[in-house]
Amino acid sequence: MGLALGSSLAALAMAALIYFGWGPESIGLPILLVGFVLVGLGLVETAVHRKHQALHVVANVVLVIGFLLVVFGTAVATQNGGYGLIAIVLCLLWMDARVQISDWKHADVCESCSQGCKSY
Repeated sequence: MGLALGSSLAALAMAALIYFGWGPESIGLPILLVGFVLVGLGLVETAVHRKHQALHVVANVVLVIGFLLVVFGTAVATQNGGYGLIAIVLCLLWMDARVQISDWKHADVCESCSQGCKSY
C-alpha cells in the first residue's frame, strides 16, 4: 500500500514539476541530499521493521518520495538528463535492495513458523 501511495504521489509531483518548471540549479544539491536521507530511512525501516504497520506504510511512501527527490535533485543540479537516467537506474537498484531485504525478513519469519507450508 505504501509503495503504491508513494508512487501515486511521486507521479503527481513529477507532473507538477514538469508543468511549473524545474527551478534554479542551486536547489538541486539540497534536494538530492534530502532524497538520499529519505531513501536511507526507508531502507533502514524495512530492515528493522518491528510490526508497526502504519510506520511501515509511511516508510514505503518516504522511500518512493526519496527516489523522486534523488532523480529530481540530480537532474536539476547537473542540468543533464543523462545523469537523471543514471539516478533512475540507481533508484531501481535501491528498490531491488528493498525487495531483497523484504525477502530475507519473510524467510526469517517462515523459518521460525511451526506450520508445514514453508514458502521460503
